[in-house]
Amino acid sequence: AYIGGFAGISGHGVLVDNCESKVDISVDVFNVDVYAGGFFGYSYAAIDQNRNLRVEAEHKNWSVSTQSTDTNKGNIYLGGYAGYLSNSYIYDFNVICDQFSSNATAIENGDVYHGGIVGKMCHTTSSTNPFDKIVFEDLDHVHFTNAHVICSDSISISGQSNNGDVYVGGLIGEINASDYEVTMANISFEASTLHNSLLEADTRDANSNGDVYLGGIVAHING
Repeated sequence: AYIGGFAGISGHGVLVDNCESKVDISVDVFNVDVYAGGFFGYSYAAIDQNRNLRVEAEHKNWSVSTQSTDTNKGNIYLGGYAGYLSNSYIYDFNVICDQFSSNATAIENGDVYHGGIVGKMCHTTSSTNPFDKIVFEDLDHVHFTNAHVICSDSISISGQSNNGDVYVGGLIGEINASDYEVTMANISFEASTLHNSLLEADTRDANSNGDVYLGGIVAHING
């Protein structure tokens, strides 16, 4: 399932300039993976050509839930811009709300990748998208600049799974950079009052073999 405020899937040649998304996301599905984001569910188009993009509203309350009896299904990728960003940049993107609450829950099976801007960001030398499209060979490292999640009241980003791994980050759940350099600059995750900023990640089954990763900016960087 691919869910986005603009489109479920965004590919090479897509240019978005000076746009905002005010979409509400509520998903509850069975035995499928979910890619969901404020703009795109799955994107393999470079954001660095897309300027001044933002998710902006007084209140945002996003919820994605999967239930899967298949151990290979039920994964969740959820982010303010895109659930999954493949071979691409982030530049000049903001989530600006009074209150922002986003929850991802994988019941039974499935991994969770959840971030304020991107659920999972992947950069490899071969195509990782399921559509066998262009790979950006000119990207020699992973760029992540001018990206902010700022709320005047409260922020809550949470992820749970019964048996899978959980990655929850203020901006990105996981970066899989292969052997490439990761560059971050001018980024922030903040609410006006510290006690109103909440990041939460957990596995709900006491016998789960799942790992939990939690970070104020990025939960896990694999490079």
